[in-house]
Amino acid sequence: MFFGQCKHFIVNLPGEENPAPVLLSRGGYTGEDGFEISIPPHLTQSFTNFLLEHAGKEKLRLAGLGARDSLRLEAGMCLYGHDLNDNTTPIEAGLSWIIGKERRLAGGFHGSETILRELKPIKEGGTGPKQRRVGFIVDGAPAREGAKIVTLEGNGGEEIG
Repeated sequence: MFFGQCKHFIVNLPGEENPAPVLLSRGGYTGEDGFEISIPPHLTQSFTNFLLEHAGKEKLRLAGLGARDSLRLEAGMCLYGHDLNDNTTPIEAGLSWIIGKERRLAGGFHGSETILRELKPIKEGGTGPKQRRVGFIVDGAPAREGAKIVTLEGNGGEEIG
């Protein structure tokens, strides 16, 4: 299966009466080459146990949301509701690279008035973005969602994020 492809399967899990539909997608949501498995909710535990038992610890391990977040953030990938939302433009989110040259020239797409003004530098009559998503390189454990980010000055510093 190539990156970006998906396939439908029917699986027979031990202990289950009926075969179950499975959708396997090849993608890289975390910036890694990986797979996403979509299964009926009531089969989550039995399907996970089946995979863990048959793959072995060398090939398959469980990972939590912290691992997912650190991988995707290292790759510069945004998660809707966390790093961007309805009030965040692609420019503010650091995603100007996804706006193709033809769209930049032609405009006419949803939000193009704002986005094209933000793309144009202020010295050329644009507005630039009001805010900007940036990444930090840290020593030690990364800050988790909701953590206060402060400067080093003074006692606790000024909150900057």
